[in-house]
Amino acid sequence: MKPWALVPVKRFDQGRSRLGETLAPHARGELARAMFDRVVVRVLGTMATDGELGGVLVVTDGEEVRIRAQSHGLAVLVTPGTGPGRKLGAIVDEGLAWLTARGVAAALVIMGDLPELTDEDVRALAEMLDASDLALAPDASGRGTNALAMRLPPRMPTRFCGGDSLADHVQGAHARGLRVAMCERPGFGFDVDQPEDYARLHEASG
Repeated sequence: MKPWALVPVKRFDQGRSRLGETLAPHARGELARAMFDRVVVRVLGTMATDGELGGVLVVTDGEEVRIRAQSHGLAVLVTPGTGPGRKLGAIVDEGLAWLTARGVAAALVIMGDLPELTDEDVRALAEMLDASDLALAPDASGRGTNALAMRLPPRMPTRFCGGDSLADHVQGAHARGLRVAMCERPGFGFDVDQPEDYARLHEASG
């Protein structure tokens, strides 16, 4: 069975909280919607071009996200909460368990705030599973993880929890004897999380 993409997404009206001093709440919501749509289009583009993926699962606590995802024809898993009280890793792992229960053999976990993501980025990440058990896409700082690909069922929990998640993923994989590859591509590296990220995005679009 072909791998699926898994996209975890907070409620649009609660996302991008670190941009609170830069953007008003409605503007942050619009930004979250636009980035989600772009990521989805790129993932679906990969499916349409070469059939590299078997489907897309969105994991969310937002009703608007659910409706928007289903309008794209995506599967949706509604989780009790993706807010600060629940770690992103636990939410992703819940989605991976959903895919595993349906016989999916591998998954690409892709964050929903990657405005420069391309079809080629998604394809490159998927292809890394040909020679590895876990492929990691670092953020621009080299500390965070903006995407990963892994075989299912998972042989380790994901470590999406902020801070040095990339090192945590590598350490966890090596402790289990897993083969690890790095997918260092600009489309995965740039995420809009801080005011300077938004300034870069705004400059590029202007």
